[in-house]
Amino acid sequence: MIEVHDRPLITFALFAYNQEKYIREAVEGAFAQTYSPLEIILSDDCSTDGTFEIMKAMAASYRGPHRVVLNRNPSNLGICPHIDVVMEMAQGQLIVPAAGDDISLPNRAETTHAVWAKCSWPDYLFFGIEVFSDHGKMSRRFVFNPETATPRGMIEHYGGLTLLAPAEAWHRRLFDVFGPLPPGVMTEDKSIAFRAALLGGVVYVSYPLVRYRLHDGNISRQHRHDRQGRRAARVRTIHWLQARLTGYAHDLDIALTHRLLDEDQRAVFQEAIDGARQRLEWELAIVEGSMLARLRAGLALWSMGAPSGGGKWCHLATWLWQAIRGI
Repeated sequence: MIEVHDRPLITFALFAYNQEKYIREAVEGAFAQTYSPLEIILSDDCSTDGTFEIMKAMAASYRGPHRVVLNRNPSNLGICPHIDVVMEMAQGQLIVPAAGDDISLPNRAETTHAVWAKCSWPDYLFFGIEVFSDHGKMSRRFVFNPETATPRGMIEHYGGLTLLAPAEAWHRRLFDVFGPLPPGVMTEDKSIAFRAALLGGVVYVSYPLVRYRLHDGNISRQHRHDRQGRRAARVRTIHWLQARLTGYAHDLDIALTHRLLDEDQRAVFQEAIDGARQRLEWELAIVEGSMLARLRAGLALWSMGAPSGGGKWCHLATWLWQAIRGI
């Protein structure tokens, strides 16, 4: 390994599961990183296809400057428990995660470190992405709202946070302070960013560092497009959001014990979480309830206040139409 004085060890962690079609490009992106000293962890979540075999062969033939660690979970854990396992293995101060179906640019770790140092070592950073599919490059507009990077903003915008997970990085102290990710949380990005916001540091840079691949296996795209599929997807999303809010409450308790906030701040945040939970209960009623329950839920959501844009009566019509249709 090439030693560079006064530069911290960074862990580049590649998480994979059943991505044999794309994993080779993802590993090549990891091996091509220009930053040093770098630890590369290739971790497979007990894939049932050839993903791990490809990772294993590439690790065995690697002759570059970085330290490579190979891991395969004995059973499939899911995204967040998988991250918890890798965090136990990681030696770096900064963690740069990557997905097995994306491609990190060679300067990703180097640029992340440069921004991290320039911004006085924040706990969470995220960068721009270049979206593409198997059919080529695609254009996707992204607008970052800084309010959504505060603890209150993350609670209030629980369903529409402007965070780009594919090109994120975090300091290991987020796990040293808060421990493993909260149980039931589906994806790590919002939970880890919330922890960083409680500690005071979230930084966004629009410069793209990852080529993000869109395909039918993406979590957000795994449902049918008919009404039944949309309903099932909506129920699943509501449960994910409920788990996210429960995770926020869990981390608020830990933050309180570490005196990262006081009792009054905790109470304000909890009130916001309770309001968000109530909204999700009404939204679930619109999808799963009887006609009467759906109409009541639609009126309740309207009275709670609707998303920005459009008029008051327009929002009422929207909620009632969704209530009648059940989605």
